[in-house]
Amino acid sequence: MSEEGTIASGCATAEITLRERGSEWVAVIESTLTPPRSAVHLEDRTPITDAIRTGMNVLVLSTSELAARYPGFTPELASKGIDASASIPLVDSGGCVIGAMGFGWSSADVFDEGQLVVFETATELCARALDRVRLYELEYEARRLAENLQAFTMVLAGTESRADVAEAMVNESLRVLGADAASVSMLADDGFAMLVSRGFDDTMDQSQSWPLSETSPAADALRTQSIIVLESQDDLTAAYPSLSAQARLDGDQAWVALPLVLGGEATAVLFATFRTIHSFSSQDRSLMSTMGLQAALAFERARLRENDLAEADKARQLAAAIGGLTAAATKVGVLAAFIDALPALGAQSGTLALLSDDGSSVDVQGGSEASPYLDSEWQTCSIGARTPLITAVRTGESLFIHGRNELTAGFDPSAVEMFSDGQRSWVAVPLYAGGRALGALGLSFIATQRFDDAQRVRLASFAALCANALTRAARFELEHSIAITLQSTLLPKQLKIIAGVELSAQYNPGTRELSVGGDWYDVIELSRNRFLLVVGDVVGHGIESAAAMGKLATATRALAQVVSGPAALLRQLDRVAATDPSTQFASMAIVLVDREAGELRYSLAGHPAPLLKHADGLIESLDMARSIPLGGLVVERPEQALSFTDDVMLLLYTDGLTERRSEHIDARLAVLQTALGETNVGVAGLPRALIASMMAGGEQVDDIAVLCAKFARAVPAFFRIVPAHTRHLSNLRHELRTWLVATGVAPSDCYDCLVAVSEAATNAIEHGHDSDSRPIDIRADDQDGRHRFSITDHGAWKLPVDSGGSRGRGLNLIHLLMDDVTVNPSDNGTNVSFTKRFERTSTP
Repeated sequence: MSEEGTIASGCATAEITLRERGSEWVAVIESTLTPPRSAVHLEDRTPITDAIRTGMNVLVLSTSELAARYPGFTPELASKGIDASASIPLVDSGGCVIGAMGFGWSSADVFDEGQLVVFETATELCARALDRVRLYELEYEARRLAENLQAFTMVLAGTESRADVAEAMVNESLRVLGADAASVSMLADDGFAMLVSRGFDDTMDQSQSWPLSETSPAADALRTQSIIVLESQDDLTAAYPSLSAQARLDGDQAWVALPLVLGGEATAVLFATFRTIHSFSSQDRSLMSTMGLQAALAFERARLRENDLAEADKARQLAAAIGGLTAAATKVGVLAAFIDALPALGAQSGTLALLSDDGSSVDVQGGSEASPYLDSEWQTCSIGARTPLITAVRTGESLFIHGRNELTAGFDPSAVEMFSDGQRSWVAVPLYAGGRALGALGLSFIATQRFDDAQRVRLASFAALCANALTRAARFELEHSIAITLQSTLLPKQLKIIAGVELSAQYNPGTRELSVGGDWYDVIELSRNRFLLVVGDVVGHGIESAAAMGKLATATRALAQVVSGPAALLRQLDRVAATDPSTQFASMAIVLVDREAGELRYSLAGHPAPLLKHADGLIESLDMARSIPLGGLVVERPEQALSFTDDVMLLLYTDGLTERRSEHIDARLAVLQTALGETNVGVAGLPRALIASMMAGGEQVDDIAVLCAKFARAVPAFFRIVPAHTRHLSNLRHELRTWLVATGVAPSDCYDCLVAVSEAATNAIEHGHDSDSRPIDIRADDQDGRHRFSITDHGAWKLPVDSGGSRGRGLNLIHLLMDDVTVNPSDNGTNVSFTKRFERTSTP
């Protein structure tokens, strides 16, 4: 446009300058003389600024006049060959001076009135054009502002938390305002803390906070609830001189602090910085105000939503804690439910104090959100201690302590030392049930509390629930003590000793709520080398289940002697359960072991399958004879048989050993088989070791019964008919020796036995027979850990003849080597019997 003006007016140079509304700066937007400059202040003395300031034509028609009126500006024009100039103000349609046009000539040019008319006409045409441009720009700016506000509104509509709102404000301030860096900080207790920042260097800490009393644009915006705008470093230096040096180092040139104000309260502040000088128009300020209001509304909406979510979460936590109190059956369970309720009560740590029966002391244990149990053991304190918690127990009154000064002034120094520096408020609420003092609850808060009526009512209500839970826990512990005593009397105090069989068992009550259930086990000997292994589980817990278990165990032991086989026994127990509801739906596993036959027979009534571990390490699940639990329905009870020879180990157990809610039962059964295969302990320690292995990494919820038995096929009793002649004794001794070793007697220990039997047989041959036509019977067996021997002849007993030598002393030798020697003569013959206990080399 300046080029067209130069041509039209016939001058050498021309330039156009514009003044921003409400600003003291003039921008050179186009020039044929010099490149456009960023800005000229109105206080600078130039023909152009005089024309804008006065609204009148400024004519300078000679070099001398130019030097006299604008000495600082003359050298610049002279260097360009300009000796005269005309500056004509640009006036818009509203009569406001919006800038000026400047024209310049060399000394050869002659200025006349006609040229002035041309200059004024060109300036008027330029002003009209600029007026149209300004109207277009205003329309464009209004449309841009509306679009930006609409986009900002849409972004805010998608936010849910205050952090989301802050993130949107920062991003939009960078986009809409053209800021180079921005942050949003939220008002806190006595200051403001940063939520989000973008564009600042690494020294800006995202968790940084500042006191509200500091002197800074952000703090002033929060205090005054007004927008703080600084358009240059001069503005910053004038308002905040202490920040000027750092601003120069950072390279910032303009700053805006926009408070979020709603209902007369400021809640947050946006702080934005610009790397260039900014002239913020009225439209810019209006945009920032509107953005601030919209953000304040979104911020409040997000705050209310967060509060609703927090209250809902607290309600869920409190409901869960109340559920925990309802389910708690021990004082430790009550404490755990109390600790779980801390977030819902707004506290960070808590302590439970329980008054002793004689009222002389208090047992104390505490916990926090981060550490559920601070103390591994309950700490005992005197009832006279001057601490908030024990004072509440002693006086029966709630204590509300708002600050550390109250704590220091009212209690022992030791009480103050119990609390960390981060705690600011405390409360102690007594626990009463049925008019009797039980103890107190103590809560600590890191934020200062007002303890309004609603909070006091909530704490008192929760304390009443705790008191009721403690009362129930005391009753349950009493019931548990009775139940465990009853169950211990019903379970076998000692497993029966069965020759050739290693037995061990373990019963563990459930740890949750000190649960005592109806799990039981038994070993019932039916005859030599025949016995039953029984494990059962009665439905339920407590005294009733223990009593039902006793009934079922007694019936099992009685019926086992008169029925044949596990399935027949279960059918008889079905009849018992049908007439006794307390035993219905009980599960049982029954295994009949016949060591002489080398056979197992088993039947399962809704019970986990026993495991059979063979000598080679192979583990077999006995799951082929399953049926439903006892009682209610008439069902066929299947029975399965299998053979064994070498050493085997049989494991029976209840479902508490394998069940875990977080894992599938098949996976747990596989874990049990692995544990049985890898556990290298003897039978005596196996049940305890398996329980420890299976419970590792988890809680034992249900009670557990485990029964182990290790055995092999029994060696048959020894029986031989020997002709009545001494030449047959050598073969007898060889066969007897083989049998003794098979029963587990060490070869070195066989000698005494062989001598005794040989002497008894010789006596029978020599003194019990007239001839060798009638044989003698030799019998031996292994029973109850003792070997028994019997030698019987069928002739008439002869008195021994004194040979005067070593003969005739056999009976004395037998007495010397054996135990329980007896001689029983009769008309049909004579029987000599004796016993011997040996140390075994292995378990038969």
